[in-house]
Amino acid sequence: MPKDKVATKHGVGRCTIRLIELDSPEIQDARKTTIARNRRNAHRRRILDIIASDPNASRNTIRKKASGTYLFTLLHDRKWFEKTISPRPRGWPRGPRGSQLDRGQLDSELAEKFIHIVRELKSTSHAPIRITKHRVVCRAGCLKYFRLSTDLPKARAILNEYVETMADYRVRKIRWAIAEIARNGQVVNLDTLGKKAGFSSTVLHQYKQLALETAQQLGANVGPRSLFARGI
Repeated sequence: MPKDKVATKHGVGRCTIRLIELDSPEIQDARKTTIARNRRNAHRRRILDIIASDPNASRNTIRKKASGTYLFTLLHDRKWFEKTISPRPRGWPRGPRGSQLDRGQLDSELAEKFIHIVRELKSTSHAPIRITKHRVVCRAGCLKYFRLSTDLPKARAILNEYVETMADYRVRKIRWAIAEIARNGQVVNLDTLGKKAGFSSTVLHQYKQLALETAQQLGANVGPRSLFARGI
């Protein structure tokens, strides 16, 4: 049960729940185990539903219809997956060559998954989220496997290409914040930009030239209390 529902059910605050967790660490461990088991079972049900609807479903069928489930089971539930459905199409040789193809396919699947996650993080429909290797790998659900594996060149190349430095992230978020302020018809000044971007005035002054150029490109209304009025 989610913590907010527990709090509502028992009429307590999240702080109380946190204190209980600190006093009894085994509760948090049990909760993590339950969440992991429920997630695994949900992916298993997804695969069984596909097989039930298509008795001739192959590994490629699972990959095409449920790519996230396919990737999760390969990384975290492979033994069950291989018992439930053959990991190789009929006629493929078993042995070292098949294993090599599996690793290459997994590398390609991870690379595609990473690109999808990067696109989600870059979406302008929400506040920008910094793109880091740890965040992308965690969202893909393969942190432990990724740390131990050394044969994922495509996936690692995607991470190296798209991860952001703090400066890159700040530039992207300031541009997004100004666009949002302009879209809402507000005045771009130090206060509105600071609240929307979540950066201090010290940080904003480091990027005031960028902010001014962005505001001008978008035709935003720059207020008299803006950081631009303090000299560029």
